[in-house]
Amino acid sequence: MRILTCEAVLSETGAIVSEKSELSRQEIKARATDKSFQRGLNLFHSGAVTRAFRRGKEINARCRGSYPEPYRVWAAIEGGQIVAVSCDCEYDWGGDCKHIVALLLSYAHHPERFEEGKTLVETLLTREKEDLIDLIEELIMQHPELEYTVESWTMNEAHDTQKLDLDQLLPDLRQELNQALETGWQWMDRAAEYKVYELTRRGSRFARRGQTAGAIAVYCAILDECNAHDYPADDEGQYVDAINNTVDHLKSAMAQFDFSEDEALRRRLLDTLVDTLIWDIEFGGIEYGYEAEALILGTAQAADLPRIREHINLVANRRLRKKRSSKWGDEAYENFLMKLDALDATEAEATLQRLQAKELHYLYASKLLDLERYEEAGDIIKAKLQSAHELLRGLDALVSHQRINTAIELAKAALAREYDKRLAKWLIALHRQLNDPEAELHWQKMRMRTEPQADFFADMQSAAESLNLWQTLRPQFISELEDKEDHKTLTSIHLQDEDWDSAWETLEKFISSSNRRQEPGYYDQDFAVAKASRHAKPAQAIPIYIKYARAEIFQRTRKRYAVAADLLAEVRKMYEQLNDSASWDQLIADFRQQYERLPALQDELDKAGL
Repeated sequence: MRILTCEAVLSETGAIVSEKSELSRQEIKARATDKSFQRGLNLFHSGAVTRAFRRGKEINARCRGSYPEPYRVWAAIEGGQIVAVSCDCEYDWGGDCKHIVALLLSYAHHPERFEEGKTLVETLLTREKEDLIDLIEELIMQHPELEYTVESWTMNEAHDTQKLDLDQLLPDLRQELNQALETGWQWMDRAAEYKVYELTRRGSRFARRGQTAGAIAVYCAILDECNAHDYPADDEGQYVDAINNTVDHLKSAMAQFDFSEDEALRRRLLDTLVDTLIWDIEFGGIEYGYEAEALILGTAQAADLPRIREHINLVANRRLRKKRSSKWGDEAYENFLMKLDALDATEAEATLQRLQAKELHYLYASKLLDLERYEEAGDIIKAKLQSAHELLRGLDALVSHQRINTAIELAKAALAREYDKRLAKWLIALHRQLNDPEAELHWQKMRMRTEPQADFFADMQSAAESLNLWQTLRPQFISELEDKEDHKTLTSIHLQDEDWDSAWETLEKFISSSNRRQEPGYYDQDFAVAKASRHAKPAQAIPIYIKYARAEIFQRTRKRYAVAADLLAEVRKMYEQLNDSASWDQLIADFRQQYERLPALQDELDKAGL
């Protein structure tokens, strides 16, 4: 079964909100591999998509495939974007399967062929109670495992016939999720993700019945169980998407609930959200439960803050005792604590002392800047932020507080001690932003001399031209590169200038002075020159193209053979430009004969018309 995301977005009434949207072929193609898209396109053109329906944001149909029974395909479209798809085929090798591609192409080209229908919830709401009972009994006869699921939804008649039995549901729910998480270490196993979506839908049933506290309890139970487990194996973000879907539902339920009426639930909710935040920080920050922090800060009351702070401090201090704890994680915890400080109006000096004791120098300097203690902040950045990465963060903080001159002086002092390309790039960008071409050109020249590249040469040209200095500066730097015998950079510069003769001349010097052995399949600078100048210098480009065509054939794969055929097709064009069809005929005949025992190559040459 192929499912990329789950659960269409429901309105407050449970109905799918209707929305027309247009899909582009490019968007559909980008979601699939080339092979799946082409096969899906063939299915679309052959009319394989039948029984097509549109229900609100969802479309579904049947699609003929490799088996006699058509596959069930489904997609949800929201705001003109494909947000979820599924197919009950066994494809799971990356991107959408061919059946999903066929469905999406059908909808993109012929939306009028999709019959408008009611959503499942809308359809069920029109049925009589007896009909629904008959339907459930029939489903259980066909799928006996559903009996347990139906029983878990039993109403608690002792209290309220409309109230779902939380006491029975929550333990079962956590057990189901625990089993899915415990088995989620198998290759291609996405049981945990699917189970999170499934259980979140159960929670949404409470919300639809107005039982908001019950919905919040279900969502918290899901997050609690997930927070107690590691990240499932073989996941590319879908599990986090499922968690965030749960958090989104939780957020909606929280907006409908008055926590002043249930302090116990508020504390339980906050404990869950804090654990969710901790899980994400400990894992490295992957936006697991991405709104947990905002929900904590928006819900917590003054009486909750000491307990939250104690919990965070316990984990953060344990990290600090570990020698291998990451600076990012330490700062993430402290950033959150600083937001708690703002909530309960903690004295600024207390926050500064804590930051200093933990040696979180960047946060310490940032806090000083917030307090407008600029000189102290500059001293901390200069003395404590030693690496280029840390210094750049400090410099950005200074600039954001309008201490631009201080930031520039600190960057210049660091570059005077030791050149760093990141700092040089930062200074150049800042001076450009400040519209200071003289200062920008100074650092452009330093960068070009320290790490010569054609791109930097072009950047330097822009700055110099704005000052009318390029005519004198260009020959000076070209001469410097010639003195250094930097023929590779000179060749790239000549290519940018479209000076083909000079590019070929410096290329020959680069090749003769280079001892590097060229690896098969690696495209060197000679190909860049040949490709760029092939229209102006076809005779010189042809041998280079032939060399790389042979290198591709040497790899002995059909994909490489196809590349070789493309290169030879360019060679044919260049011979045509030279009016030398005889040389081309001889070349391709020699290729055909030399590689006659490679049928796959011969086939690719046939496809290219060679």
